[in-house]
This record gives sequence, C-alpha cells and structure tokens, in this order.
Amino acid sequence: SGARFDFDDYNENHIFNKFEDQFESFKKIKGCGFEIDYNTEFKGTLFRLPLRQNGIESSISDNVDNIDNILKLLNMIKKEAMSELIFLRNVKSFEVFRKASKESNPTLLWKVEITNNSEIRKLYGKESQVFKLDVQFSDKTRLFSFTERKPRTWLISSGKNDFSLNRLGTWGGVAILVPERPEIPMTLSETIQNGKFYSYLSLSIPSGLSVNLHASGWALSSDRRSIVFDGDNQTCIKNDAKTTQNKNILDKILPKLHVKLFEEYLKLEATYRARLQKNSDFQGILRLWPIPANKNAEITTYGVRVIQLAAEGDSKIFWSPLNGGTYVNFKQSVFLTKKTPPTEVHPAIINLLHDQERPTVLLDDKNLEELQSLNPQKADSPFIRSVLKNNEFLSNIREEYLFVLLRYILEDKKYDDLEDIPLVPLFNNQFGKFDKTKTYYIASKEEFKMFHKTGPRYFIPKELLKAQKLLPIFSDEDF
Repeated sequence: SGARFDFDDYNENHIFNKFEDQFESFKKIKGCGFEIDYNTEFKGTLFRLPLRQNGIESSISDNVDNIDNILKLLNMIKKEAMSELIFLRNVKSFEVFRKASKESNPTLLWKVEITNNSEIRKLYGKESQVFKLDVQFSDKTRLFSFTERKPRTWLISSGKNDFSLNRLGTWGGVAILVPERPEIPMTLSETIQNGKFYSYLSLSIPSGLSVNLHASGWALSSDRRSIVFDGDNQTCIKNDAKTTQNKNILDKILPKLHVKLFEEYLKLEATYRARLQKNSDFQGILRLWPIPANKNAEITTYGVRVIQLAAEGDSKIFWSPLNGGTYVNFKQSVFLTKKTPPTEVHPAIINLLHDQERPTVLLDDKNLEELQSLNPQKADSPFIRSVLKNNEFLSNIREEYLFVLLRYILEDKKYDDLEDIPLVPLFNNQFGKFDKTKTYYIASKEEFKMFHKTGPRYFIPKELLKAQKLLPIFSDEDF
C-alpha cells in the first residue's frame, strides 16, 4: 500500500505541492542546502524527523519528541557518523543544522564528508576491490568555532554481486578504521572489538570483531534492525531459511573479502614499519582478527573459515622477526606464545630456527588456541628435537643457548626421542650426539685427566652439569 508520485512532473500534483504542509519546515531556509523552489528540480535527499504535537493521536506511535530528545538522537548518530557512509554508493556527506527560531538562520552543528575516492563506491557489487576512503568529521568546539578534525581512513574490501545465494545477488564488504600509527602495537583502547554488521547502514547488533561486516543480502529481523541467526538472543526469532541465508553469507562471501583486507592492510602496515629503525615483534593481523572474544558461535565459525582461507591461499599475514622482519604465511610459521615455550627459552629457539631460515611467529596464547583446528606448527619440545636431529652443525648458536635448548628438550622426559641430537656436553667445549650404542661417562676434571689420551668424546664434565642444573637428569637411571 502507499502513494506513487512522479518526481519529474513539477505541477500542482507534485509531491512538494500536494503535501505542502509536510515540506513547510524546509521553506525559506537559507544556507543549509535545503532551500526548496517548487518550480525547479531538487537535487538532494530530504530527511524529516517524525515530530508530533501533544494531543494528536497516531496509529504509528504515541511518542512526542521535544527538542532535547531530538538533540540526544542526533548526538547518538554523531557517534557513529564516521562509519555510516562507507557502504553507501551515492551519499557523499551529511550535515546537521539547528534552527533555534523562525527568525534565526540555521546553524551547522556538525558535518561528515568523504574527501577522497567517493566515486569508487559506485562500483560496489560490480567489481572486487580494496581501497582507502578518507572521512572528514567537522563540528563546533566549545568556543563556537567550526573545526575540521583530522580525516580518518577506512580500508574497505568489497566484492562482486554473487547470485548463487539468491536471485537478486548479494555483495559484501569488510572494513576497518586504519589506526594513525599502524607500525606500533595495539593500545588497550584498540583491543575493544566494536565493529558492527551493516546492511548499507549499521544495524543494531555488534559483529564482535574490530571490523565492520556488510552484506546487501542479509536476512533481517522483522524490524530490520538485526540479523537472524540460529537461536539468536538478539532477535528471538527462529527462521531456518533466514538463518541459512546468513550462514551462507558468512561462509561463502565475506571470508575471502576478509582475507583480501588482511593482505592489503599488512602491505600498508609494512610501509609504516619500514620507517622504523627497529621493528617491534607484534602481530598487526590482530587488529583484524576474525575470531570474536565473545565466542559467538556463528562468528567464531566465520573467523576460523577466514584463517583457513588465508592458510590455504598462501597469504603472508603473520609477522616474523626473521632477517630483520618479514611477513610469512601460515604453513611457514613456527608459533611461540608467552607460555609455550617459556619466555626465557624464546631467544634460544628463535636463534636456532632463524639460523635455518625457519620463521618464528609470536602470538597470544588465546589466539594460537583459536587456530588449533588448523594444526599450527608450535615450537614445542618434539618439534625442537626434530630440528636438532637434522642439524649437524650448531656452531652459529651461542653456547648459553645450546644449554637452554638442552634443558627445554629434556623437560617432557621423552628420553627415547633424543637419538642423534648433538647436544651431549663434553670436555673442551665440545658436544657429542645422543647415541644408544655409545656410552658416556660423567667425570670430574681430575678423573678426566686420568684418561686424557682418550680425548673428550666419551666424558661429560660433572662440574658443567652442576652449573647448568643438569646433573640430576644425567644421573637419573631412566635417562
């Protein structure tokens, strides 16, 4: 139901003339872009807030908004204004004015405007693209002067219309607000995951991620404010068809766009890192981490899918300090956390692995745990033992690190797995291999002197084992 109007027919039946009372508030308003000449085409979009007067009944709503309520509403919009334009094709800016009286001129309160690449948005749904979008926010300061804030940059990955899900097609987009300094680790405020779902404009539910997730084909709740998921507490709606449609978007459309956003963001981060004399060992990918802290089932599944696609596609999304710093893919990476192995072992393991051009990647424990289904290669004792078995020469590794490595591979007491590892400490700063067919003797300096012609290849210094806190292990009958 409703009325249909021809907006090109400027006569007495034109909407401006037929409902002149509805547009009265825009008449003779100078300086805000909403001046209406009923005899010419109006180029723009009019938004009229649904104001009502006391005593007037309405079948839609009985709420009566006053000026204070409207200002509160506009302030709520103001907080989200920087992101409301990013998935719209045609709206380049919006401005909020206040007209205090009939006699006064409208006063601009605040303004949001896209300042570059605005036209690229017209390709939404037509081309796959990753691009930057600068958004300028301006408002009044306490001194009543109008101030332009520093533009903030969004990085947006958008795709083509996909007609496999529905006949109208669905295109998606993933966007993140680029930090002012991508080359430094995240601050505490940046760890807050305040991204949202978008269906052109933001919906009322958070994504649980740091990125905004848009799809033109979301199956929405009846009030069109939420997305329907299985057992959704937000919407209290059970709709299998809508749930399936939204799951398909999260599985088939958005993950590949998220991966492209990964890649382009890290290229941007690399440019900033190159300006530093010394790179910090941190993971920029965590700013776009696709697995939510709230463990929402649908978004967690989505996040694992994103990482899986990145791993399968050979995307270099992890930072490694190898060779002064480089980005590596999932398959190349050997993962360390602050707990496993212990932090004090990190320098020795990093030295060992980097000497063999094996990149190490430091992640938080919870992030590595979230990758378990992908079987990440951890720098655990079995792996380090396998590396040492295939390393005939450890001459490039400092002696103190060799003992750190030795203690580490002995921690789990897998003594049967030591064969061929060249870390048996001998006299004269030499090392021998663990060999079941060979017998070593623990000897003091005096005892070793008695067999000096034999050489050090069978003798382990007792004093050295004590100093390195290894004597109890080497003296153990099970060793």
